[in-house]
Amino acid sequence: MVPEGCYLFLGDNRANSVDSRYWSNPYIPYDEIMGEAKFIIKPFDRFGGLK
Repeated sequence: MVPEGCYLFLGDNRANSVDSRYWSNPYIPYDEIMGEAKFIIKPFDRFGGLK
């Protein structure tokens, strides 16, 4: 269960992603998030802005 006010970041390829499940503290408080995703870079055939 993710604590209230926190986020857990997961990669889009769970079998091959080093995402927040592997960090020493996987739950990130909202006030510590410093940015947001705007673009897809890889794979190159999906390059572009996020909707």
